[in-house]
Amino acid sequence: MVVAGESDDAPAVLADGHSAAAELTRHLIEVHGHRRLSFVGEPAGSPDTTLRYEGFLDALRAAGLGEAGDPLRYGLDVRSGTLAARQVHETGLPDALVCANDELAIGLLATLPGLGHRIPQDVAITGFDDQSLAEIASPRLTTVHQPVAELGARAAAGALGETLDPRTVLPTRLVIRESCGCAADPDAITD
Repeated sequence: MVVAGESDDAPAVLADGHSAAAELTRHLIEVHGHRRLSFVGEPAGSPDTTLRYEGFLDALRAAGLGEAGDPLRYGLDVRSGTLAARQVHETGLPDALVCANDELAIGLLATLPGLGHRIPQDVAITGFDDQSLAEIASPRLTTVHQPVAELGARAAAGALGETLDPRTVLPTRLVIRESCGCAADPDAITD
């Protein structure tokens, strides 16, 4: 078993990060009218982040938009989100920040208000993974839900010798919460 992206002919189990990031980006553009969007996370840092970044860029191109500056190239942890928050505070906020994962987004959510910025009024923030903190963050984090348990089970089965399709791609779903600017609705999940 390999990590997605290491080899095209080796079995891999992954979530559809490209399509999910594109859907999330389209939501920010079409529903909220955002035109200046930035990606937070190191696109070359992992195959998953690369797919998410490519989906983000594809959605921007389809809308006739370009990225608002270079990606904010940070790691994938809360501290990196804090550093990214300080950078956008100093250089200017885009309309929306599309984070490579929820930890980065949580760092931004925790730091930007202390720098005088309101979320989502001044900047929308989204994550990816749908970690448990996403639901209790303030505001609650719009994110992409991945079938983590199924990903792990299928990867383990492959590692134990079960025959897998060469490339198993599991579906994701957009989880709409307040950090993108949508109204509070505890059941607002799209399939």
